[in-house]
Amino acid sequence: MITDVSEVTRHACCRGRPDYFERLFEISCELESPKAFLEVGSAIGGSAIALATPHREDPEFRMYCIDCLFMSGEQWEECGALHSRYKLGRNLAMDAGTARDGTNRRYFRENTEAAGLELIVIPIGEYSIKVHMLGPLDLVYIDGTHTYQAVKEDLRFLHLVPPGGFAVLDDWGAGVRRAALSYFRAYREWERVDDKHPEWFMRKRRSR
Repeated sequence: MITDVSEVTRHACCRGRPDYFERLFEISCELESPKAFLEVGSAIGGSAIALATPHREDPEFRMYCIDCLFMSGEQWEECGALHSRYKLGRNLAMDAGTARDGTNRRYFRENTEAAGLELIVIPIGEYSIKVHMLGPLDLVYIDGTHTYQAVKEDLRFLHLVPPGGFAVLDDWGAGVRRAALSYFRAYREWERVDDKHPEWFMRKRRSR
């Protein structure tokens, strides 16, 4: 396992929020020999680098990164109905240009390759609501669309996390907070493990 956090912070895409990316790195280091992580909302790869770097030398480890900004132009044309159903219109309108011309895909690929992660980080160009994972997933990171409905849908992936695994919900908007409170009140096996950051750092309790 790689435990030198400078392997993350040396990358430009991880310098905007260094304390946050360092915390993601630390959380990842707490998992010994994980098999798979899932990230919903990857942008240009900063969080993926922070989470995957500790396990870069493990040939069996994979990190799956879902982002609609990785989709092709043809895929965008087929997704109009989802915009209104999941209240995605505003976010997608802002991001459509960089998604359609491939800018986000290119930045993500360049950044993860520079970090030596091209063989273990798997980008998936799709809406998360259309992706089905089999699991188990040792860590789920959610930073997709920040509406209540979208976050609620993404939280279904947490059922694939085994005891001892982590969930991280980025950002603290009203939609994220409402969905998170509803979920974690219903599923009491999750406990918050970091009160220093406004984001949600949760761990599933191990069986006693």
